[in-house]
Amino acid sequence: ALTEHPEMQIVRLKLQQAEDRLLLEKKRIIKEAEVGFAFERDFDRPIGPGFYLGVEVPLFDSNAVQIARAKKLITKARKELYLQQAQVQKKVLAAYQ
Repeated sequence: ALTEHPEMQIVRLKLQQAEDRLLLEKKRIIKEAEVGFAFERDFDRPIGPGFYLGVEVPLFDSNAVQIARAKKLITKARKELYLQQAQVQKKVLAAYQ
């Protein structure tokens, strides 16, 4: 009954979302990347078209704040899951008494 209960499924999905967020933050190395098309000119004559690539490489930011935030969300979601499980168990036991 606990695994199929809608309230338990919602809390379990929140936990899964928090865990997925942690994986994303751990894998995020490059924060911003740009790709585009440009046309270069010299002072008096055009050089021609070309592509450009811009990448922001963090030297001092290891994404630690976002990883810590994601871990905190997982802890919160697990606590919610345990509380919800206890509440659903109480409801089920009360229904059968």
